[in-house]
Amino acid sequence: MEIFSLIIELLILTFALFIYLFAAGFYTPGKNKADRAKFEAFRGKNGRLLRLLALALLAIMAVNIYLHLVQWHH
Repeated sequence: MEIFSLIIELLILTFALFIYLFAAGFYTPGKNKADRAKFEAFRGKNGRLLRLLALALLAIMAVNIYLHLVQWHH
């Protein structure tokens, strides 16, 4: 069960990283130009808030993973 929860935490950390990369403009999902244009418009409206929330989630998950690994050591 410990391994499963660590895997879930790593997946959430990865998701937060992709959200941050999207908010910062380094990654744009979508297969065609219309989809990318929709994502660009969304990023233009909500980029700053999305970036802050992604950073908060990254920090929380990093602390959770650290505490999880420290707990395993003891």
